[in-house]
Amino acid sequence: MKNKGIQAEPKKDNRFIVEFAGTTIDPWTVTKADRPTYILSEGWEDISFELIDIIGPSTSRKVFDDIVSKDMRDCSIIIKMLDPVGEEIEKWSLRGDYIKVDFGAGDYAKDEISKIKITFKIKNCVLS
Repeated sequence: MKNKGIQAEPKKDNRFIVEFAGTTIDPWTVTKADRPTYILSEGWEDISFELIDIIGPSTSRKVFDDIVSKDMRDCSIIIKMLDPVGEEIEKWSLRGDYIKVDFGAGDYAKDEISKIKITFKIKNCVLS
């Protein structure tokens, strides 16, 4: 956390980046990322990410090759909250397992961007 200049400005939900350690998934494809939720006496809830599916290089192919086909367990994900100039102001370091990948559905009635949803089971979480 380098930024010492901005103190009283609220954090914004649209200033974040997600890094999936051990994968080739581009951080900029993540359009939505839950921040961790902790339930007292129960622990961490599962967390979800939503990615846009790029034609080339295919986000589906990267997710399939890096997560699904490897059946990834005991992995790391980092969520960074950013200030207005892109400096890291908060860092969530997650360790756990990928438990669900939803590649979406085709629908002739829609003209929306295809998205992939990933669910991750948090075993350990550190905020720095």
